[in-house]
Amino acid sequence: MRVLVTGGTGYLGGAIMRALTARGHQPTAFSRTAGGDVRQRDVLLAAARGMDAIVHSAALVSTW
Repeated sequence: MRVLVTGGTGYLGGAIMRALTARGHQPTAFSRTAGGDVRQRDVLLAAARGMDAIVHSAALVSTW
């Protein structure tokens, strides 16, 4: 299964990517460091094209 993982380069997203790969799936990371931003609708839709599923783990994390 082809899976888009938002936040795929982060701590949680990385663990999800590894788990999906270990189970024989084909995950693709979608993150700001990889050139994507979930706030950019067109970019997200283009990345989702052809995917069987999306796992959302992206977040804006900062010190309060």
